[in-house]
This record gives sequence, C-alpha cells and structure tokens, in this order.
Amino acid sequence: DFAEEIHCGQSNSKGAYTRIIFGEDAEPGEIPWQVRLRMTFRSPDSVKSSFCGGFIWNRNTIITAAHCVQECPQSPNTNVSIVACIGDRKISDNKDGQVCFNALSYKAHPQYSCTTIKNDIAIIKTQDMKVPYFSDDGYGSTNTICEPSLSDYTGKSLFVSGWGRYSHFHEGISDVLQKAPANVVPLTMCRRIYPGIDSTQVCLQGPEGQSVCNGDSGGPAFYVNQNGFAEAVGIASFATENCPWYGIFVYTSVAAFRDFIDANV
Repeated sequence: DFAEEIHCGQSNSKGAYTRIIFGEDAEPGEIPWQVRLRMTFRSPDSVKSSFCGGFIWNRNTIITAAHCVQECPQSPNTNVSIVACIGDRKISDNKDGQVCFNALSYKAHPQYSCTTIKNDIAIIKTQDMKVPYFSDDGYGSTNTICEPSLSDYTGKSLFVSGWGRYSHFHEGISDVLQKAPANVVPLTMCRRIYPGIDSTQVCLQGPEGQSVCNGDSGGPAFYVNQNGFAEAVGIASFATENCPWYGIFVYTSVAAFRDFIDANV
C-alpha cells in the first residue's frame, strides 16, 4: 500500500519550499495538509458565511482557529455548518483534485475569549478522509502534518500557507494556494505591539520584514525539519488591521494545546 510509505508532513512536490522570499503560488501537492473551510452561520434573522484555513491532523480531524467556527459575541440560536475541502489548490477550479464534504462536528476551546483572542483553537471532526494520498501530478494530494517536536520554535524559519490576502493592495483572497516564509519573533519583542501575548501564542514576521498576510485565519504555520517533514507550529489567529509592512501576525501555539487536541481527536 503506497499510503504506508508516506510520512506525516511529507510534500508531494519535488522542489518544495525552495528559496521563497515573498508569498507565491504553492506547487500542486506541495502543502497536502492544507484545508479550505467555509462556515455558514444561520440564525433566525440572518445567514452569514465566512472563509478560513485549517490543516489535517489525522484521517478524521482538522485543526483550525476557534474564531473561525464561533461568532463574537456568540448568539444562542445560531446553527453552524462547515464545509471542508482537502486536496485543493485553485479555488475556481473544481476539477483540480479537491474533495469537499460536510464536517460532522466541531469543538472550539472552552476558554476561547473573543476579547483577548486567547485559546484560539478548534477541532473539526470529519468522516474518514482519503489521507494520505499522493497523485502522480501532485493535484488532489493529501497528507497529515506532523506533531510539533519542540515547545518553542523561536529563531526558526517557518512557512505559512493559505488563500489569504496576497498583497498589501489587494483586499480579496488569492485564487491559488499561497506559501510564504516566516520567522518566529521572540515574545519580548512581540509584546511591544501586543502586550497581552503569552507562551500559548507564536508571533511571526516575514524574513524580509514583510507581513505574513498569505496565511488564512485558522491556517497553518509549519517548520520543515532536517528530514524534510513539516511540523505543525501554529494556527493563524490575528494581526493588526490592513496587514502593514513589518506587521506581526499572531498564531496559536499547537504545542501549547496538545492536551486539548489529544483529548478531542
């Protein structure tokens, strides 16, 4: 079985993560743990929808941000439905290998706060996904991301991915999945901008000083270890308005919430 030979965090792209400085299109199969999520919030008087990223943890678990699945403030009569797409690269192309399905259930962290944006993590349960799966041309490939091996990635070079804002001048989302490099900013430096940050969060900035706007809310920040496998480091949580140059993006630390993840997968 070919799937047995696929390691977590393994890319199905030959030149994965080579020397990117700014955000650019991901190659087919390069980020096979990436998930695209569409939430619909239905209440008696309104229907709203929103878009987020996420990543594949195991065959029936996706991890994303709590703020993606929970409205602020939470209204009691809101019904949330979630459609997840895996193996996707180009949003406008429904035939590029993507598989979309309704999530079975979700759980936001019980201590998630709308005001402080702490504990910004949620777990989505799905039917058994076709994971891992590597196609010959990369399209439609899926894989789990590896668990974090470190509790602190300060000083490491990471990558972020998503269909988020792909330039300072463009409000829309990108049609093609984007990847961008990012460096972990020490918490002491991050607190100059966000005084309330703590060790359950990870602060990221582009290596050339550019903001990390290429991610989506809920999408992954990952570290490619010496074996070439991607480890989950963060979940995109929030940034300052308008994504300024030298802007710092705050991610929820995956390592800090291992107990919550393990209890709910």
